[in-house]
Amino acid sequence: MAGLAPSTPAEELTLEETVVTASKREEPVFSTVYSVDTISAQRIQMASFRTIPDIFREVPGTLVQKTSYGQGSPYIRGFTGYRNLFLVDGIRLNNAVFRDGPNQYWSTVDSGSIQSIEVVRGPESVLYGSDAIGGTVNVISRGPTAYTTGQRPLDAGLSYRYGHGEDSHILAGYLDAALGQHGGLLIGGAAKNFGDIESGNGELRNTGYDERTFDGKLVYELSEDLSLTLAHSRVNQDDVPRTHSTIYSRPFAGTTVGNELRRDLDQDRMLSYMRLQAERGSGWESWSLTLFHHRQEEERHRARTGDRYDVQGLEVNTLGFNLVGTLVTRNWGEFTSGLDWAHDAVDSWSSSNAIQGPVADDSSYDWAGAFLQYRQAISEAVDVTAGIRLAYLAADAGSISDPESGSRYSYQDSWTQPVGNLRLGWRNQANSWRLYGGISQGFRAPNLSDLTRFDTARSNEFEIPATDLDAEKYTQYELGARFRKTDLVFEGAVFYTDIEDQIQRLLTGNVNADGEWEVTKANVGNGELYGAELKASWSVAERWLAFGHYAWLDGRISAEARAGERAQRDYHSRMMPTNYRLGVRYSGAGRHGWWAETEFVRVAKADRLSLRDQGDTQRIPPGGTPGYSLWHIRGGIDLTENLMLIMALENLLDQDYRVHGSGQNEPGRNFVVNLNYSY
Repeated sequence: MAGLAPSTPAEELTLEETVVTASKREEPVFSTVYSVDTISAQRIQMASFRTIPDIFREVPGTLVQKTSYGQGSPYIRGFTGYRNLFLVDGIRLNNAVFRDGPNQYWSTVDSGSIQSIEVVRGPESVLYGSDAIGGTVNVISRGPTAYTTGQRPLDAGLSYRYGHGEDSHILAGYLDAALGQHGGLLIGGAAKNFGDIESGNGELRNTGYDERTFDGKLVYELSEDLSLTLAHSRVNQDDVPRTHSTIYSRPFAGTTVGNELRRDLDQDRMLSYMRLQAERGSGWESWSLTLFHHRQEEERHRARTGDRYDVQGLEVNTLGFNLVGTLVTRNWGEFTSGLDWAHDAVDSWSSSNAIQGPVADDSSYDWAGAFLQYRQAISEAVDVTAGIRLAYLAADAGSISDPESGSRYSYQDSWTQPVGNLRLGWRNQANSWRLYGGISQGFRAPNLSDLTRFDTARSNEFEIPATDLDAEKYTQYELGARFRKTDLVFEGAVFYTDIEDQIQRLLTGNVNADGEWEVTKANVGNGELYGAELKASWSVAERWLAFGHYAWLDGRISAEARAGERAQRDYHSRMMPTNYRLGVRYSGAGRHGWWAETEFVRVAKADRLSLRDQGDTQRIPPGGTPGYSLWHIRGGIDLTENLMLIMALENLLDQDYRVHGSGQNEPGRNFVVNLNYSY
């Protein structure tokens, strides 16, 4: 989209925009009682991010681990994988087969289909149920806008992005058509080719893959206050390699090389939904009803030495609904309540196991919950938010392989979990300071991956089913502050998370026929995580903006190296090292709307290693992952009214580096060109 105003790139650091995810209703960022971040489509385009996980490099308190080029998973406040909740238009991406630790599913959302991203750091289980622990991320997809302007019935756009160090090519387009004065249709798609990465120390072989995406959304205003949305999206990835497990991996600072000839993953994900949404209707401030179908299909191909080859996969079909409404009363405050339900139907297969694939075959998992959240202004300066959820989750695993006898068995269980929160907010009379904080509970019920996984886990480990598991429980205490004035915006928060009954992998003491250590799971993790996050932007002079963030994290947790042994206090796995980011942006004058920015990133050495980190020799170097410094330069200009050019030189110093816990190094010096044409 050409014509990005040079005066607005700082919006990702201001507090004027609104968010929905923090309270399930639209409110200004400044007013929320949670730590939140917003990333606009404009910022995503300006920074020319390649994938969704890359976007989180600019979110404080987040470590973006990449198992491979196409498999990235952010750690938010120390948690990753199924302990962060990912939503697409408020619909959960998380399902019952999500694995422990980093997983690949966040990469199956197209970064080009996004209108904005909202990140709520800390537990949000009252509003969203299981998995919302480290953070809740809501991707708000783009929709039709041509019918809202009334200027012309059709808008269209085409873009091309090239990355030299990534060897990447992305061609994308969209069509935005008005359907009269009350509705519109947006369709878009992209073809992506990612070749082998050129790191700071040469080419990384067998790292590339292909991807195709499609998204469509129809919005129609049934009345002044009621709208109907129909949406469908699909992402297909072909042969995404897990390179660190193969002979093509390259040692880094002492890491070992895998011995497999090939391990590639195909992924196909589709989401369709229908939503009725009302504003200021029938006595309610707002309400919405969403019906959805979500399908995720994956297939892994693995070639080992000695002509051994196997293929396994799974398909998850999810049907569900969300109903939420907000009632604002004159004297009794604001009530937000909702009901949600989803049903996962799972088929799982393997060429080497006739009973099941990576998880139990012929299985299902149900998610259900009801919540009520209340908000009341105690005075002009102070407000309180309190909420409660009752959640019910049930697993029905039809076909599980017994690791000892090899026989088939089935399993059923359910969990009922209440959670609550209590948050306070205060603002000064000038409305320049906002203090917030409180207590938030989170939980995660064991899913089919915890209970029935029969598959490779971390490096040189094989996980077997463990059906005697309970829900994990978390309580976070947080205190934060926001400050704003004409030239300065600041936000900082400190937090402490108490962890109870976390499910962890344990060695059984057995070794399978392939020489992999056998691991199981148990609720043995009790400990804490605590940290601090800061971010700020400052208009140092006319058209000049300085910005940055800082994050620090620490904590310990009980861990058993082997099942039945006494638990020992240990570091959390893949503990985020201290890091900061500093940058300066200049917005030029004149009709061409040009801008330029430079930023410096510093990440300390990651040497606080858990026992399991020390055993992950393919990804984590002995003694820890070396620290690194990065320097990036970006800029853009409107060449014409319809054509915009963005260029970037990332990792200008050509540093050979790896994000802690990743399976491969990042690109070295990376020249990016992004051309955007709109009509």
